[in-house]
Amino acid sequence: MDRRQFLIRSVMAAGQLILPRFFDRALAFVENHGEPLIEAPTSPDQVLNVRYDDSYLFFLGNPTEGPGTPPTYREWFEDYCQVDPESGAQDHCLEPGALD
Repeated sequence: MDRRQFLIRSVMAAGQLILPRFFDRALAFVENHGEPLIEAPTSPDQVLNVRYDDSYLFFLGNPTEGPGTPPTYREWFEDYCQVDPESGAQDHCLEPGALD
């Protein structure tokens, strides 16, 4: 057995240990209550809202709120790229005044 087969078989074995307990519990709940088992997450980070007009639209957050303000180049380089804004501006051919 090579490394790939070992990893595949170990993942399959782990899946067989975890999944049947949930499926058995979910099927027993459907048989007893006549509705699907929906468990609340232990620590939800965001709320998924659904709005139905012509089709279902999914929103993370309030669907009536508009989009927020876009970040400046300075905020983008500091928060997402985690680089110095001046060096990021030079790398992307931006003028220093264009950061804000």
